[in-house]
Amino acid sequence: MTRLVVSALLLALLLGLGSQTSMVYAGSQPLTSLGEDTTVDHASDSTRLDDCDRVRRLPPNAIGAQANAFFAAVCTSDPAVHRAFVATAISPELKAKVSENQLVAMLERLHNDLGDAEILEVELRSPYQGSFVARHPDGGGPPLRLTLTLDEAEPHSILGFDVAPAGQSDGRQFGSLDEVKAFLKQAEADEAFSGVVLVARHGEVIFSEAYGWANKAEGERNTLDTRFNIGSLNKLITGVAVLKLAEMGKLDLDAPIGTYLDGFPDEVADRVTVRHLLQHRSGWGHYWEHPEYLARRTELRELDDYLAFIRDIPLEFEPGAQWQYSNVGYEVLGGIIEVVSGQSYYDFVREHVYAPAGMENTDSYWRDAPNLAVPYTQQHRPGYAEPLPDGLGPRGTPAGGGYATAEDLLRFEQALLDHRLLSPAMTRLFMAAYDPDRQPDTGFGRAGGAPGLNSTWESDFASGHTVL
Repeated sequence: MTRLVVSALLLALLLGLGSQTSMVYAGSQPLTSLGEDTTVDHASDSTRLDDCDRVRRLPPNAIGAQANAFFAAVCTSDPAVHRAFVATAISPELKAKVSENQLVAMLERLHNDLGDAEILEVELRSPYQGSFVARHPDGGGPPLRLTLTLDEAEPHSILGFDVAPAGQSDGRQFGSLDEVKAFLKQAEADEAFSGVVLVARHGEVIFSEAYGWANKAEGERNTLDTRFNIGSLNKLITGVAVLKLAEMGKLDLDAPIGTYLDGFPDEVADRVTVRHLLQHRSGWGHYWEHPEYLARRTELRELDDYLAFIRDIPLEFEPGAQWQYSNVGYEVLGGIIEVVSGQSYYDFVREHVYAPAGMENTDSYWRDAPNLAVPYTQQHRPGYAEPLPDGLGPRGTPAGGGYATAEDLLRFEQALLDHRLLSPAMTRLFMAAYDPDRQPDTGFGRAGGAPGLNSTWESDFASGHTVL
């Protein structure tokens, strides 16, 4: 019997175990073997002190010292401390791949998840690599596993780190769909999962079930028709829309953005290209901390409202020089779509993506629209007892925050594979991450999320399986 393998990332997202933060590795280094992996339980050794003075009894070697410094930096909310840690502890190789601002933002998110972290377990793989299971001291959030890899040469700077839900790193195998169903039913009973899971083969649904609450206050259960916030999966829709305009001859992927948009400084307008935006290589990052966004985020109703302050955000590095995940870039792409098409972003994707794909339950709905799942989180309180405080804008944007059903996402995939959205050449470019010199992927995996919401799309083109 064919075995269904649910990946670690998918399980983590299905179980709603909090925010996921993962770092790319700048390169791999040969590790000095210690023989067998050694696991040491330090839960009883932790001494809880006030503020950031917790004593963590970690191994007296390079990996222990860097882990201590890492958790000390995560403990504080002070951005200056985070920047100092990135400047001194992160390797030049990693900073060449990921900008310092993005590394600082990751430390800030980990501060929210872990605070003055309590170390539960230490696993040593060598003096230069180890993993550490930690949790927030109030015990409400799920434990996270931090894996650090260091340079063997002095001063043993950090080459890479990865953060994942503890206990989920090896994935899980199921012998049948009945086993999948039983697992998810138990997760629902434990209030560990609310949502929809869909499995398809060659576009045909072979498993689709809804679990948990859409709205606890109203007593509404999730159904297969419930619309879920898909987070950054909207970026895929925006990418298809951009390629559609290129296919129509209305847009050049390698043209600078000043060709289409006014009001940006020359050093931005003349250097950042449309392809840079698609590939997260523009030099921009996020706008979450921008004063205008913080002051008016519940009032930002049109894309121009975002672009008005995005135009003033400086680049963090030379366009094309490195990769940095960027919400700013995809809002700018939305602006380009509007100018080039002569339609609003929302109307263009309805006409050229949703309609031909048959996606009747997908849109950037206003937050008060019916049949939208309420986001819940258990980061600091188990059982998804309270809805997430409203930190989102009034509707989704080209960068994320729209809503869809699982079946609509399957329709999106099938429309791509059947070339109903793009020509074969443009579909190939989409599957190759907008790089004409790269071979298209043999599978597809994307995720979107924020506190209280997670969405995952994983496909294996060889077997024809899709998991949503």
